[in-house]
Amino acid sequence: MLPYLPDADPDRAARARALEHCRREYRFNYDYIPGYPFLERVPKQEWFSLAYWAARLGSLAALPLNQLAAGVRQVLWRPLRTLKDFANLFVFYRLPAPLSTWLEDEAFAEQRLTGCNPQAIRRLTTLEPDLPFTDAQVAAVAGTAATLAAEAAAGRLYLADFTALAHVQGSQWRGRRRTIPSPRALFWWDAAAARLKTVGIVVRRTPGARVFLPSDPPLDWLAAKLAYQCADACHQEIGTHFAWTHMVMAPVAVVTRRQLAPQHPVHLLLAAHFRFYLFDNELGRVAFINPGGPVERMLGGTLQESLGIPLNLYKAWNIRAFTLPAELAARGCDDPARLPRYPLRDDGLPIWQAIAAFVADYLALYYADDAAVAADPELAAWARELAADDGGRIAGMPTPIASRALLAELLTTVIWICGPLHSLLNFAQWDHINLPNMSYALYGEVPEAVGAMDDKTLMALLPPFREAAYQLWWCKILTSYRHDRLGDYAAGFADPRAAAVGRDFQQRLAAIERDTAQRDAARPVSCPYLKPSFCINSINT
Repeated sequence: MLPYLPDADPDRAARARALEHCRREYRFNYDYIPGYPFLERVPKQEWFSLAYWAARLGSLAALPLNQLAAGVRQVLWRPLRTLKDFANLFVFYRLPAPLSTWLEDEAFAEQRLTGCNPQAIRRLTTLEPDLPFTDAQVAAVAGTAATLAAEAAAGRLYLADFTALAHVQGSQWRGRRRTIPSPRALFWWDAAAARLKTVGIVVRRTPGARVFLPSDPPLDWLAAKLAYQCADACHQEIGTHFAWTHMVMAPVAVVTRRQLAPQHPVHLLLAAHFRFYLFDNELGRVAFINPGGPVERMLGGTLQESLGIPLNLYKAWNIRAFTLPAELAARGCDDPARLPRYPLRDDGLPIWQAIAAFVADYLALYYADDAAVAADPELAAWARELAADDGGRIAGMPTPIASRALLAELLTTVIWICGPLHSLLNFAQWDHINLPNMSYALYGEVPEAVGAMDDKTLMALLPPFREAAYQLWWCKILTSYRHDRLGDYAAGFADPRAAAVGRDFQQRLAAIERDTAQRDAARPVSCPYLKPSFCINSINT
């Protein structure tokens, strides 16, 4: 389809009729999750194609056999009695690499940088009044002269604070009490060793709660790390992953259909990044976050509590504040001099910059200047409805869009989130959100008393076999298939000029691929998820 801005379209009447039809087909429902704009009904043109279904189901061919074989092992001779027994869940699949080192303190800290939820940490610039850690605790890791104030001032302290989970009280599942902890953990960057170290973990969010330390009895310390990992997994799966990609971009996809004609240049640009997305979100609503579905079955809170996690994070999101450079800066993770190794920044920023250059080149084909952007009536309606309370409810959405630079920033953010960011958060799950490394629920409380943890109590914290196997099942479903590659616009650009700009983008991505591979080879732990070849265009898995 050739692109036309509204005023240049040779058949404006047909364009207006098509848009009116789309507005009838694409309507918001704010009641599925109160306050969030879901699509009322997904039109057939958004459904997965037969080819997509066949390829995705084909990628899961070994999964039923794996589950059956793991079940036979469990029943006949290898029940879950020790932490090592969780490896028996992987029969026809490779054991994820992190499972070979997950017990080590260095590997635990490294997951904060190269794992599946890198957005959970932030650098401390000043000491917060309720910070539960002490000078002595940081000195035990950083050296006898270290203090919290000095290390914060030097930019070497990083905090993970899972306040978005603090409302979860827990639930009953098959006769067992489960919960999701909301810990706080402090980390210190060791410049000499070039690695992150854990200062301590507070599991309970109550005054005077115990600070678990690496020097504690080994099983006590391991239990605290398991509690942190549980919180991190839940925060990632239904928070930074679901809320900050699936939820925040869906209204953009809906309003794009409603307000930008299919031949609008911006619609044509975003089409690849919304392919199959709305149908995938609908599957999530009816088969993942539904009563009795995977979220209720796997996560430790009630369904209502668990859905409170993405709502908390959704309310914190803002389209201008969550450009990649702004988001990194807000958490203090933007400076390589302070944090020399951080793949989200190191691998993400080159992709961000390539997307930004591509979008700027693309928009220049159709908008001669800022005045042309400001004069586009469909673009103005798009911005208004995205911001409106009876529309997309996109926080921070500017109205009007009065410059090419502002439009380019907004579109770069959309493409970044739908493509690379979602790819990182989604596909990293297979390597990291597996047992015993990360559980979606703790089936018990971590004892506060020193030395109270033993092997039996530790194993009782983790899911029984049926739930462990179910976690693997869903993790594989979510990560098994990549539909396309970032920058693949082969079927989308009928305009030869746009196709040429797309080819330039692909060349930039190829150069980034080589550089990313070199960086990754030098890391102590591989983090390949932002290689452009690993990234897909759309949120459709």
